[in-house]
Amino acid sequence: MNELFKKEEERIGKPIRDFITNRLTNGFKNIKGREILRVEGSPLLDMHINEKESEIKDLIVIDSVSANVRVWVKFSDGESNDYVAISINKSFRLTYDFQVKEYQIENKENIVIIDNSRY
Repeated sequence: MNELFKKEEERIGKPIRDFITNRLTNGFKNIKGREILRVEGSPLLDMHINEKESEIKDLIVIDSVSANVRVWVKFSDGESNDYVAISINKSFRLTYDFQVKEYQIENKENIVIIDNSRY
């Protein structure tokens, strides 16, 4: 990865981690059909930045994202923790907002989280 992109990695990763946490805790069900109640910690990301289409502080294109996320799931008699291995169906497109000094995801509504966990 280009050194400039490496330096921006934390800023780029924050809105993606927030997006994943938000999506997982708003009615998402794991591969076993159990609703996710909350995410523990910050999802660990493996992401691939498309350096050809990206320009720092302008547009960042993330071609793929995968993460192993520790979650709490709902059972009929309580809750338990679990891990979900997730990926996304489309590239993230992030633009830099100079007023708040952070990246914003442009295409949130088009991105679907896929649970790749083993049953």
